[in-house]
Amino acid sequence: MSPPPPHLVDPKGIYVQKSIVAPAEVDAKNRRRHPYLSEQWFDEYRKRSTVARSCASIKHPANEDVGRGWVELFGLSKVTFMFAVGAMFQNLRLVVRYLANHPEAIDESDLIMWARRRR
Repeated sequence: MSPPPPHLVDPKGIYVQKSIVAPAEVDAKNRRRHPYLSEQWFDEYRKRSTVARSCASIKHPANEDVGRGWVELFGLSKVTFMFAVGAMFQNLRLVVRYLANHPEAIDESDLIMWARRRR
């Protein structure tokens, strides 16, 4: 094993410390944007759990099954496009489920796709 380069050597020797003490303001809970357990914190936490749930749903085998080797395309742009399509289908699935559970949210005047009646 070779010695370290001269510019990295401390003339006093190697500083060895067994533990460190971090002040309270460095604590992870206190470094957050919003106060811990405040209403703003809960709003941010809900967003985070929603994103994690969406990513898990996209990767689930019953849905898009996004994972290693899930699509036989090569190239970052092609795979990214296919992932965006998978995310779009995930969003459509959420909208359909929401409208099935909340039929009062459907405004028939806003629907753009109607099945044409055959005469």
